[in-house]
Parts: sequence; structure tokens; C-alpha cells
Amino acid sequence: MNIIIRILFVLFLFSSCNWFGGGGNTDEEPDYTPSVDWKTKVDNISRWSYPFISEGFGYYPEYIQRDRKYYSRLLKINLNNGKIVWRTDDVQVEYTAQTQKIGNYLYYPLPHEDIILVYNDNNGTLAATVSLNPLESSSSRYMGPSKHTVIWNNYIFWGNRDFQSFNQGLMRFNTSLIDFSKDANEVQLIEPECVWHLNMQSSIATNIIVNNGIVYFLTTRHNFNSGTVKISYLVALNAETKYELWIRERNFGEGNIENSLILNGNRLYVIDTTPSCYNIHSGEPIFEVKEAVFNYLHVGSMLKGISWHDNKLFYTTQNASADLSFPEIDTTRVKNIICIDGNNGNLVWGDLFSTNKSNFTFPLVYNGKAYVVTDVGLRVYDAQKGELIGVNKDIKNAGNNHNLLYNNMVIFPNRVGDEEIPPYSILTAIKAD
Repeated sequence: MNIIIRILFVLFLFSSCNWFGGGGNTDEEPDYTPSVDWKTKVDNISRWSYPFISEGFGYYPEYIQRDRKYYSRLLKINLNNGKIVWRTDDVQVEYTAQTQKIGNYLYYPLPHEDIILVYNDNNGTLAATVSLNPLESSSSRYMGPSKHTVIWNNYIFWGNRDFQSFNQGLMRFNTSLIDFSKDANEVQLIEPECVWHLNMQSSIATNIIVNNGIVYFLTTRHNFNSGTVKISYLVALNAETKYELWIRERNFGEGNIENSLILNGNRLYVIDTTPSCYNIHSGEPIFEVKEAVFNYLHVGSMLKGISWHDNKLFYTTQNASADLSFPEIDTTRVKNIICIDGNNGNLVWGDLFSTNKSNFTFPLVYNGKAYVVTDVGLRVYDAQKGELIGVNKDIKNAGNNHNLLYNNMVIFPNRVGDEEIPPYSILTAIKAD
């Protein structure tokens, strides 16, 4: 009899049943099997440069390494069936800034070269070559974008990254000045103009968005010359007249968090270490969370994007992993998948999952579900409640790519490769049901 009791006691200790309403086998997560619409093998999709969608086509920057040299090119793909339309010729450059499309032309900036390559959208051939820096011998003056760009009409906007310049601020390039009758390989010297700056101490506009002819941008708080921390500025500027509609000083946050701005209706949200919200017409705060009282609100410097759904904002942080973080982590206060209330910035729900790397992606929300493609698989949540619907660990995304939502599909690159095979990606589209 004593032996039977001991056996039952051991079974009780090692049982995964939730006897006391807590604990249990936390490694067990429901499976999720997505319906795959198409797959296409492509070269390595950059995690630094952003793809975009236009008229059912996706434009992706590809990166190739040959003979210890880096090359870049632009890929156009039909997002309805995954078929590649064209690739541009290779360019020997390590990375590019955000590509934009105006009319029938694609503008492909090469930041370190201060060059913009212009391609024909119909076949990917070179249409023009533009140099942004007429100073041929200058090695310290940079006129081109480092990463982010936006467009309005014929203009491309970006933040000036010339750290030695008095004109740190917002730059504007007029694409109508390009002469497309010239030979495509002939370099045309067209200098952009600085359309906003305060003084030498005002910093680069790192995050920029545009809507209805108004450019909204945020400047950094870090001065690259002195290293001092100062005021950051949130600015609304007329894209055509360059008239400053309003300016808001911010003595909190960092000002250099990527993709930290998002518009919805009459509200401009800033997710910059902590969330805040402003009236787009006046710049007056609707709410500001100035102190990171709740650790789950803090984002890292490489925010990939923000989704809006049902008056909620969805994003991810690089704070932590459930298994690789600091031992003293408070899992009730630290999350790496976030959903906040659009009215006040309060946490609606969050999750802390195990990841091999910091989480640089962001949720794509469709039909009441939040799809998060991470480096350890696809995670699908109920967007309203935050309940985990399921996980698919066969998906091996790099965890820091910019994924797309198009025509009821979540489209993402699965990074593949080993020591023998150079890394490549399987661009994959799954049904968002």
C-alpha cells in the first residue's frame, strides 16, 4: 500500500496538470498551421532597407556578397502570385536608403555615395543617375538620406545626416529637375535644399511621415558634435510652401527611434521609448507618457513599425526574451509584443515570448488577428484580448525584417542558408484568415 501511495505522489509532483491554478507546462503552446499562397526564392532581403507596395507589386532591396564585396539591387515582384517581374543591375554598395516611387520612376538612394539611381518601373532599366553633392572633393559633407524617405508630389524628403553642417534638419529633393533626355549613366548634379532647421544645434530629422501635403517629423535629442542631450522637436511643415505650421518641444524620449510616428485621423502618435499623442492641427498633446514607469512601454532603437486597429496600436520591443533576459526580469511588467490603448497609451495586452534575438518586427493586424513573424516562428493572437491563437515554429524569419500585409496575405522573407550556401530568403505569403 505504501508503494502505491509513493508512486501516486511522484506522479502528482511531475504532473503537468494545473492542480493549484498556476504553473503548468508553459512550454506547450497551441499549433497554428497557415495556408501558404505562394513561395519565391530570392536573394537576401535586407533587414535595414524597407520594401513597399504599389499597385499590387512589392519592391524589395536584395543584397548579395561576392568575392568579399557587397552588392545591392532592386527586385519587383507580383504580390498576387509571387512571380518576379524584374531585377535591376547590381550596384556595389553595402546598403541603400528607402526606395520611393513617383510616377513611372523608382528612386533608389545610395547613402554613402550621395547618389540616387532612378529606374524605369516597367522594366527596371536605369533611367537617370543623380549626384546630390556637387562638392566633388568633400568627404565630410553628406547630402543624401541615411535610411528614411517620404514623398509628396514631385518631392522626396529626408533628414540631413551631415553632422558638420549648419543645415541639420529636413531636406527636400525636387525630382522634376532631373533631365530624363540625357544618357542614363551621365551623372546629373542636383543639390537638395534644406527646408527646415533651427540652428547648428538642431539635429537630424530621423522620423518623417507625410499626409495631405503636411510633413511631420521628429528630431533627435543627441548632438553628434558635442554628445550633449538637448530638446527634441516634433514639427509639422507644409510640403510645398515650407511653412512651419507648428512645432512642439519634447524634453523626453530619444528622438531617434526608427518608425516611431504613425497618423490616425486627427492624431499623430509618437512611440519613442514611451508613447505620446498630439493633435495634428495644433501640435497640442492629447497624452504624453514622459517616464518609463511601466517597462513594457519602452521600445528599443530599431522599431520596425506600428500597426493600428480598433483604436489600438500594436508594436514590438527589443526589451527582452522570456528565456534569454536578465534573471531578475519581472515578466508581469516586461513584454516584447505590445498592444496599447489609442486614447491614453495604457497597456491593453502584452506577451513575452522566447526569442534568440531581440525582437525587431511588428504585428500585422487583419480580421481581428495579430500576426507576428519572429526569429522563432509565427505567433498569432486575438488582437482584441491578446490570447494566443497559435504558433508555427517552422517559419524561420530573421526576426528583424519588414513584413507586409497585402490582399489578405501576410508576406515575409524566410532567411535560409548555411556555411556552404550563402544566405538567401524564401519570400512567403500566407493567408490571413
